[in-house]
Order: sequence, then structure tokens, then C-alpha cells
Amino acid sequence: MNITFCDGMLLQVALHDNKATVISKQEIGTETIDFYNYFAKYRLSPKEQLLTLSNCPDKEAIEIISGQPLVNQFFLDCINSRTAIYPQSKQSATEEALTYTRNLVQYAFSDLDAAFSERPGTDDTSTQRFDKTVYLFTHEELEDGQTVFKPNQFTTSFVLLDNKIVLVYTVKSLYEYLALDFYHIYFSSDSVKQVAVCPCCKRAFRMSQRNNLYCSKSCKDKHIKANNKKSPYYSKYRYLQQYHNRQLNELRSQMTDSSPQVQKLQGIYDTWNEWAHSEYEQATKTYNLIQQEKFKFFINVNAYRQAQANNSFPDFETESTEEFGERLKAKWQELKRGAK
Repeated sequence: MNITFCDGMLLQVALHDNKATVISKQEIGTETIDFYNYFAKYRLSPKEQLLTLSNCPDKEAIEIISGQPLVNQFFLDCINSRTAIYPQSKQSATEEALTYTRNLVQYAFSDLDAAFSERPGTDDTSTQRFDKTVYLFTHEELEDGQTVFKPNQFTTSFVLLDNKIVLVYTVKSLYEYLALDFYHIYFSSDSVKQVAVCPCCKRAFRMSQRNNLYCSKSCKDKHIKANNKKSPYYSKYRYLQQYHNRQLNELRSQMTDSSPQVQKLQGIYDTWNEWAHSEYEQATKTYNLIQQEKFKFFINVNAYRQAQANNSFPDFETESTEEFGERLKAKWQELKRGAK
């Protein structure tokens, strides 16, 4: 298969007389994301081991493979190539192609899972993302144990396509196809968005922002809500947030949105809400860290007995929910006084 990358698109091309003719085209990364999401749904659960096609009966494995067009295409090509070797036995050709495809899917899917799970943060550079992701798709090992992706691993040629000279790769396997596609997700133009796995539904998706970790607002709300229920400060923060928002809505119902009083209260609310949310996140983070330290202390029998004998237990106290709520109320009153 011959493929090239041009203007954010992956093109499958046919070559003739140093010219390329487009057979099909799609956005860079589309096949790779579809491949990952298709096979990810066959996991028992996100916490379980990766999909292992080798554990599936042959008939079931073929059904799973045939449901993904890209994999099925390589699977059928593999059967055809082996039929030439085993002209008298199509069954032998199919069995060998199935074993090969199973191993290839496992290899590619495992690497995709590791790479997509590395969600780049807002301060990551392209080089850092390269270290975290593309290295997972390489084959050449360096002296320090790392591996490096090099396009010259593939048979390449420069050809003419619509009056442009493009580099065409000849890919011989599904893994090579996905490796190139994945590489260009991270190193093509800025218009191609980065990819990550949603921590809620576990689907791979294109990030609209470099720090956008969820594939949809629904997943974000669902995941945040589930985590917030574990925080002792959430109910206080959420109650005060809703209470002040109701005050704003009541004032808005009596006046127009453009009235100075409404605008002033809206500004106060926005300032308070941003501050309160950061305080809520910090208080929750501190609480969780203290709980972890407390747990480690109590399961350390020697440290616990020594503290018990010396009556010198560490201080595991954190800000109470009441104290947290009073801080948020006091800040609201302070902002309102400052606006008068």
C-alpha cells in the first residue's frame, strides 16, 4: 500500500511513471483513532488487561477483525499472499494469516494504548510529546535503551501529485500504517489536533485544546461529579456557588442584564467563583494527600507502635468543611464591600 500525507490529509495513492493518483483520502489520525476505539470496546473493562485476540476462538477473532475495515483489508491481503504459498490449502493460508493478524493487532493496540494514555499537559513541548509517544512506535534501539522513529525504515519515493512533489511511503503491514499515521498526528500542521483517551469513557479523541482531557462535556461532567462526591468540601462549595448564582438571577429578573448593578454583581460572582473553585481544588488535594499519609502511617506497624509508646502521633488534621465554608462566605462579603 502506498500512502502520503498532504495538507492534514492521509492519502492512499497509486503510482505510475513517477506520478501519484489518489485512491482514497481522510484526515490524518482518523484510521488510527477508529482502530483504537474499535478494539478498545472489546476489553472486559478499562481496568482489565488489553484486548487479547489470541484468547478468542478463531471464528470469534475473525468476526472481530472483519468488523474493522483497515485490519480486515490487511487480513485479506495476508490471506491472498499466503494462498500463493499454499495454493492447495486455503485453510492453512487463513490460519497463518489469522495468527499473523492477531499478533499484529495486539502489538499495535498495546502501543496505541500506551501512547494515547500519555495526555500532554499545557506546558509540554513537541519534544516532550515526542519522547512520550512516538518512541512507542519505533524499532531502532539506541545505546541508552531508547528507540527512535525514522522514516527511512520505510521504502519511500518522491512523486508528483497535483503539481506538488510529495513523499510517498510504501507500507507493508498494519503496524507500519498506524505508526506513520500516528507520527503525523503529532508532527503535522497545527490544524491537526492532538489525541488522548477520555478518562471517563476510555475512547480516543482529538483534543480541541492541549489541556482538554475529556471527549465531551457529558463525560467531563460525569467524571467530575463522580470525583467530587468523594470530596468532603464539594457540598459546601457547590451550595455557596448555587446560592450566590441564585442571588444574581433574582436581581437579573428585576432588571436588565445591562444594568450597572447586575453587571457589578456578575463581575463579583465571576471573581468569587474562580477563586472559590481554586480553593476547593487545593483543599481537596491537601485532604487527599493527608489521607494517604495517614493510611501509610497506620499500616506501618513499627512507626505506629513507636508513636503510641511516645505519645507522638503526627498531625493529620485538615481544614474542616465548616472552616472551608466560612472562608468562602467571608471572601464573598469582602468582594461585595469592595465593589460599593
